Amino acid sequence: MHPKLLPKIILLLLLPFFTTAQSQQQKLDKLHTALKNAVNDTVKMATLDNLANYYMESNRDSAMQYTDAAMAMANKITQPLWTARLLLNKAYIVQKQANFSLSLKLCNEALAIIQDEKSEKNAYILKEQEFATEPGKYRKSYLLNIFHQLGNTYRGAGNKEKAIEYYKEEIRISEELHSQSGLTTSNMNIGSIYSGIGKLDSAFIYSKRALENAKLSGYKDYEGFILRDIGDVFFKKGQLDSALNYYKKGLLVNIEQNNMAGEIGTTISLARFYQKTGQADSMKYYANNAYQLALKLKVGGFISTTANLVSEAWKMQGNADSALAYLTLAKSLSDSLYKEYSDKMTQFQNTNFEEQMRLEKEAQKNAAFKSKVRTTALFIGLGLLSILAFIFYRNNRQKQKANTVLEQTLANLKSTQSQLVQAEKMASLGELTAGIAHEIQNPLNFVNNFSEVSIELLDEMMEAAAKGDYEEVKE
Repeated sequence: MHPKLLPKIILLLLLPFFTTAQSQQQKLDKLHTALKNAVNDTVKMATLDNLANYYMESNRDSAMQYTDAAMAMANKITQPLWTARLLLNKAYIVQKQANFSLSLKLCNEALAIIQDEKSEKNAYILKEQEFATEPGKYRKSYLLNIFHQLGNTYRGAGNKEKAIEYYKEEIRISEELHSQSGLTTSNMNIGSIYSGIGKLDSAFIYSKRALENAKLSGYKDYEGFILRDIGDVFFKKGQLDSALNYYKKGLLVNIEQNNMAGEIGTTISLARFYQKTGQADSMKYYANNAYQLALKLKVGGFISTTANLVSEAWKMQGNADSALAYLTLAKSLSDSLYKEYSDKMTQFQNTNFEEQMRLEKEAQKNAAFKSKVRTTALFIGLGLLSILAFIFYRNNRQKQKANTVLEQTLANLKSTQSQLVQAEKMASLGELTAGIAHEIQNPLNFVNNFSEVSIELLDEMMEAAAKGDYEEVKE
């Protein structure tokens, strides 16, 4: 490539970036205007969080400043879910600064909030958030962020196996909740890890899944990272045209998203691409650009890596002095970072051990508490059973007594019924007898009266016969 053509090519490449930068400035101006005109503390808290996220991958000092301000507001208006969200923001920032022990502590603080169901009460949920109308699922979705950040923390500390475990747990909960955003970040990080350890086929599968979920969900904050990761897979496989295509797409997306960390990573990949293809001018351009961005982001690891790339670019161009200068800088930074990293790793291991011991004690305490609860529940159950048995026994006795009384009463009723029936029969017989006697009495009276008259007539006849009055006798 002719040296005079390089500035023109670079200018053409930068034209879309100028437009993007203008768009990002407009976005930032809108956020500051929204903060100034916030009608209440809730809106102010959400706007501060948006500002923190805006600076998350471009200016971590500003990101931390806005995160702290938002957290103070969340605590003031009692929004525990927002406090957990902001704790995870801080965990991400300090993890990027290699403070893994603090990141772990912040994750556990957030987890304690999320595990409390009371935290979802009166939660302020933005309408555009997943599960905006379901506070329970919304609270549970924070587990995705916690497991993701725990994965980031262990990955940064060099424990890739543990990191993958957390990312896969993030995938499990994402599938359970049907969360596309969780499936994006988890697959992205697993793909990146597999790429780093040379499992390129697995890396490609996970990275493609991440890209597909990013498109489905519209969650494109880390789309530039994913495109860079896919480019790296093609680069390592020797498919350079495909690698360059993904690198350029990734770089543009990272700039659009104001994702400086992603922009640095992709620019480093482009510098290495041009180093491999022997294009010294392009390599130097991207290496130097990545170095300047790393200085701006203040990430020591990036600064050391990019300084080394700049040194190699100068070396390709035959400038030994400049190559040595940057190599010395890279070596100095590398040594300093190694010591800092070593100290923080020791701190992390101690914190991790202490945290594991705390969790173990907590688990034992919970086990003892659960055992006590079970024992108490058993005694309460036995007490209830005893009370119920006594009640059933007493009811049974009362029932037996009642049955005895009922049987006696029934016998008395049957006896009384028999007596009533007999009395009714006798009464009916008396009435019948009286009727019969009455019917017989009338003829008997007639007979008696006629007998008395007959006797009188006989006496009169005997008297008349004695007198010889036979005419009277005949009458």
